[in-house]
Amino acid sequence: MQETTADIARQFAETTAQKRELQDVLKTTQAALDEIESRLIAALVEDGIAKVTVETDHDGKWTISASTLAWARLKEGAAGDGLVEILRANGLVELLTINSTKLSGMYRDHVALMQYGSEILPAQFVEMIEVSERTKISARKA
Repeated sequence: MQETTADIARQFAETTAQKRELQDVLKTTQAALDEIESRLIAALVEDGIAKVTVETDHDGKWTISASTLAWARLKEGAAGDGLVEILRANGLVELLTINSTKLSGMYRDHVALMQYGSEILPAQFVEMIEVSERTKISARKA
């Protein structure tokens, strides 16, 4: 017996319904993880540890670790404080079009190089950057 258009359409509808149910489960699971993550970060900080290995009933051993990264963005009003002139004078005009992720990476590299007496960003530009730290949790099967 040949499959009809209605049969295929029914399969598509049922699979779409299943996909939507799974997306709802994923959304709920992510909300739970977000809430647990904030509690876990606080506990790790309080205990003074960066990672822990735990045994689960569900899937064996997992290593849970926290990492903190500096995130940078231009301070409010920085563009009016001679930003273009500072970047142009230092051959860094391409920084005018980068996003916060790339700026954050450059800032972290800048801080790392400062330990060796070198810098990649001019001091006047660094003064225009607002830096915040963000801690994230990662889980890896041990």
